[in-house]
Amino acid sequence: MLYALEVEGTTTRVPSDVMTAIEPVYRIPISVYALASRDIDIDSFAQAQPYKIGMMRIAPIEDRSFRDGQLNFYYFESDELLTKALKARHVDLMIMEPGSVLTMGNELKMQLQRLFDYTYLSYYPIFSRRSPRLTNPMALCRAYVKALTQVVDSGLYLHTLEAYGLGLFMPYYHNVVRGAGDCRSNHAEGIELIKD
Repeated sequence: MLYALEVEGTTTRVPSDVMTAIEPVYRIPISVYALASRDIDIDSFAQAQPYKIGMMRIAPIEDRSFRDGQLNFYYFESDELLTKALKARHVDLMIMEPGSVLTMGNELKMQLQRLFDYTYLSYYPIFSRRSPRLTNPMALCRAYVKALTQVVDSGLYLHTLEAYGLGLFMPYYHNVVRGAGDCRSNHAEGIELIKD
């Protein structure tokens, strides 16, 4: 079992030829942030044109070049480097998800302001359809989803998240479908796990 990422509006999709839950386990907003002290008030990318925008992308240097219509985007290899660039004002805005914002904001002792949501990142459990050790991967997927919902419903999941300082993710937990029909076989063609 692995977790696959899907980002709405991009080519980052659940891979083809796998079994997966119908609904994501988490659906987390990816938002545009600024230093609270900058007092920037925008609510769309159209209004962000005058600003330098930083985002994290793990990719070769040649793939982090400017693209048409994105002349104000700058790519960083880690959340830490991106947040430090924002603090040093090398970029004016950054795109990030709330867990990393909380962690980096606390670590670097900086106040960040969430301006607007850009898209959503969904986490899906995925299972191989072709494992030689599994005769029924759909049954394994359903058993996993059932066990996960029981752990969440019992309160143990929240307790575990809080024990590791990750309770902030609980509001983004997306209740997976219970009972029959809670898993699907993904037959989409030509989709990679993470392309962007």
